[in-house]
Amino acid sequence: MNWLMFVIVFVAGAFALVVLFTNRSGEHDNTSMIGLEGIAGETFSADGMIHIRGELWRATTERGIIEKGSAVRVVAMRPGLILVVEKTKPDLGVI
Repeated sequence: MNWLMFVIVFVAGAFALVVLFTNRSGEHDNTSMIGLEGIAGETFSADGMIHIRGELWRATTERGIIEKGSAVRVVAMRPGLILVVEKTKPDLGVI
């Protein structure tokens, strides 16, 4: 009987932790992607696809054309998990 009480308390505690640490609103944190860098998966001037952390994301830009393979940085998010990106400046290195 003691083991049954242990199992019930353990399951109830685990459930409480899941509820506590789960985003119950169902909305994505709009700032979690800002600042991340990725690579353009295609050339686009309005809407396109980019790769960030091994995942493919819908993206848009408000600044010209982004060529396939260009490095991009997320500057904002729009509803529907659309990332607003801009090209990162090329690293000139030390000469």
